Amino acid sequence: MINIDNDNVYSDNAHKDSGLISVIMPVYNCEGTLRRAAESILSQSHGDMELILVDDGSTDGSREVCRDLVDSYDRVTAIRELNKGPAAARNRGLEVARGQYIGFMDGDDVALPRMYELLLSDLESTGADIAVCGFEGVEEPAESPASMPVTAGSAVAMTAAPGRLNSSGQQGQHNSACHGQNHCQSQEPELLTDRASIERRLVDKYKGFGWSLWNKLYRAELIKDICFDESLHICEDLRFNAEAIAKAGSLSLRKDRLYLYNTGSEGLSKAPDTDHYVAAAEAIDHTLPLLTDREAADRLRAEGLAQLLMGAETALLTGRQSELRDIRKLCQGRASKSAERYLRADEKLLLRALLASRGAYSAIYHMELPLKLLMGGGVLYKRHKRRA
Repeated sequence: MINIDNDNVYSDNAHKDSGLISVIMPVYNCEGTLRRAAESILSQSHGDMELILVDDGSTDGSREVCRDLVDSYDRVTAIRELNKGPAAARNRGLEVARGQYIGFMDGDDVALPRMYELLLSDLESTGADIAVCGFEGVEEPAESPASMPVTAGSAVAMTAAPGRLNSSGQQGQHNSACHGQNHCQSQEPELLTDRASIERRLVDKYKGFGWSLWNKLYRAELIKDICFDESLHICEDLRFNAEAIAKAGSLSLRKDRLYLYNTGSEGLSKAPDTDHYVAAAEAIDHTLPLLTDREAADRLRAEGLAQLLMGAETALLTGRQSELRDIRKLCQGRASKSAERYLRADEKLLLRALLASRGAYSAIYHMELPLKLLMGGGVLYKRHKRRA
């Protein structure tokens, strides 16, 4: 049992524990979901796990939950930090991680029971440097690890959240290979060895595997010299993964949905501010120089434009004309035909209107609202969480 509280930690990780998986979990005001998330790691079928909780200055009862988990499990380390953001929290966790393999998790999500067993098996069988699995957004994950299915495909009671990014590229389609709690005919992983192909799959929001950290397992040796950019408070995982891919020889990808991210319920009062979307676009700009494949770069530029369009929508619906004007200027500086071809049809239409004038954008937006809702848009009108 290790409990680190407001103290500097220096760890010699030259000799990693063989077979040990270290999972790093930033904690910020997730008192209600933290125990469930932690226990989904501690009850994994691969028993050689350590969980590193980094409390990023929580103001609710998360700190007490961290202390209780440390007292209850000898595989839990808790670190208390001032609020510096998720990038700094993950860097802190990397300082003390002892595992040969590193995973990351959010404090309101759930890892299904065989997730790390299968990902580790994929690393060992393929020799890949990074293993990736499918994931699914749910309104509310299972209450306890004991009630979790083997994969998300067998979770009949769980409602898949609508979204543009999906592990299989098909919205709402479950994995029919799994038939219950104790039996799962897992698919064989796909091995990707070409960097251009890996980059394209990283940034392809329809058929890719996503740039989030939580559905991946990394060899510790691969990422030992990579740090999260603490100047970024959103999309820092994108840059981290781009750096990891640049060093990786290969990546394994399985379609089994082994991770559930909690979409929660988002209404008007909880919708992100325009600054959120602008920051995401800027973080994408920060990452683009790391990509070597032109198609991957164009897809990522399209994602930056899509983020700005969501910011424009937020500004329009909240009556912030000055912010809408600023976002229009940002779009003018980023728009290109090569990037626009990877936008949805409604996004292309709205971008063209916004580039023409704010008035044209407002008119087209309200005319096209039914289309936007049908195609997954409308951040403030629809409960929809699109993870950057």
